[in-house]
Amino acid sequence: MDGSSMTTLPVSSFLDQLFRNPLPELMDGECLGVLRSMNEKQGDRETTLLGYEVRLNDPERYVDCILCVQEQRTPAVDVKWVELDYDSLKEDAASPGECFFVPAGPTENGYRTLFEEILPAYAGNGRTERLTPVLKKVLYSLPEGVYLRHIGCMDGRGEVDIMRLIINCGELSTVGDCLTEIGWPGDACGVMKALKRFEGYEKYRLNVDISTEGILKKLGIEIFFKWRNPALIDMILDKLVSEGLCLPTKAQAVKRWIRVLPDANPFLQTALSYFKLVYADGRFRESKAYIGHQREMAHYSFPAYYRPVHADIELSGAGGRADTKIILERLRECRAERIPSVRFYGSDTHPDTEEILNFCKKEKLSAEVVLTGRESPSRLRALKEAGAEYFLIETDGSEENDFEAANILRELDVSSRSLWLVLTPENADDFEELTVRAENAGITEMILAPFFISGNKRDTSPKKWFDDDQLEGLAQSIHRISEDRASGRVNMELFVSSCFSPLRARLGGKDPHRNPNRGIGRGCEAGRSILAVLSDGSLAPCLMLKDMSDDGNIGSFWEGQDITDLRDTKERWRQCRQCPYERRCLPCPANGPCGGDQRSDLSG
Repeated sequence: MDGSSMTTLPVSSFLDQLFRNPLPELMDGECLGVLRSMNEKQGDRETTLLGYEVRLNDPERYVDCILCVQEQRTPAVDVKWVELDYDSLKEDAASPGECFFVPAGPTENGYRTLFEEILPAYAGNGRTERLTPVLKKVLYSLPEGVYLRHIGCMDGRGEVDIMRLIINCGELSTVGDCLTEIGWPGDACGVMKALKRFEGYEKYRLNVDISTEGILKKLGIEIFFKWRNPALIDMILDKLVSEGLCLPTKAQAVKRWIRVLPDANPFLQTALSYFKLVYADGRFRESKAYIGHQREMAHYSFPAYYRPVHADIELSGAGGRADTKIILERLRECRAERIPSVRFYGSDTHPDTEEILNFCKKEKLSAEVVLTGRESPSRLRALKEAGAEYFLIETDGSEENDFEAANILRELDVSSRSLWLVLTPENADDFEELTVRAENAGITEMILAPFFISGNKRDTSPKKWFDDDQLEGLAQSIHRISEDRASGRVNMELFVSSCFSPLRARLGGKDPHRNPNRGIGRGCEAGRSILAVLSDGSLAPCLMLKDMSDDGNIGSFWEGQDITDLRDTKERWRQCRQCPYERRCLPCPANGPCGGDQRSDLSG
């Protein structure tokens, strides 16, 4: 859970996710009360992550907290990790005692920067002078390939002349050699024997404490793993339970935590970063899990976001024109649910489009308007002035003037001019020609899709699908255009819509381990990251799935059984089972897999 490269958020943003998903098996009522007090006193403090140290085989239910904050006092150090012990937080949530860790790895001049710049500023001259002889003895005894990763001062625990070293050993086989070489005063062979039961993970780090007298016997071993998939973490937790190093109730709570739906705005995902085993008296006597919230994607194994990322809103459709008051109420709800962006369909025939866009601007909702491509300059200027930030031309390129609006938008200094290009078996061979036309017209971003979304153009009847040769030809063309863009010959960005999952999957190749098309964005995002507001004000997973509409609020709709079932059934198409792209594709349930028999083909 390395948050050193992430942007910061207030502590309160992280704790909000915890309070929505409490873990009574790990944090009892008193502990949650302490964290709420911390939220009141330190909620505005900026951090890139918030972690919790969980003692897995201790029946007591409390956690220590870990922050990653900017560091300006120490030369050559940008961030520091702050550990807030529970007892200290309980005593004074506003200004608890803190333990600090900073990066301390070797640079091009070895550890010279550490001794001459970092330590004096970080630990003080006196402490640096007292601990330097022992620290140098350890560092210059490390085996080849083993290095100091972080260094910590345990001031918050009153251990002024004790410093913790986080030593990166990498492979398991180097752990014993490292302990022997640095002169650790315990049984290195005994450690390796105990650690044999935990072999096969990505890397191992030692937690060694030093004092003015030398290396202390206390030893922790951090275990890291390459994949953060919850199923893998389940196996490690089950192993710890079987070894008597984790209470079953705490294992279940951690399993539940790593499956919490991530927040989308801002992105926050619950995760488990690593485990630590504490060695004493010939065996591992304690295990700890470091769980928390992070700003980067830890894994893709989640069915949906906690709330939608985006809303498609139908101002005019088969059901007629939307009632403006109802649309405004839905927009307020979007704002309350932290849905950051909306896209309007059917705005060309709705009389109050500009009023609605003005409302979006006031509520700080990012608004995009779908165009036919043939709008007048005055109409486009009015939409821009009303609050439209983005424009999307929806067309199959069959008419010469389909891209006309792009040139006008360019003259109006609209920087983002997108195109939803509908590809069919009939126009697939013209794809590269359409690409040239789009760029010449001033399109900055082209999105390839297999159908129209707008109600006045939508055709939901079964139609001929692309054959394999056409899909392969499109994939090759996309690769060529991407190469041209990388070399500067093409300026327009090119994307494949999640609605066009079979093509998106094909771009990544047949090897599912190398194919980057994964997660909920690998295909249909209806009910996973997007929802739709229909012209009658009801909600639907998307504008293509109107038969699943509901009049409830966004929260209840998003958490309802119909949406949950849709997320599950989209993963189970019979005819996809023999396809090499099955694991990296998520077909549209309205259109069917590769133009199949729609939802009648779903397995039970």
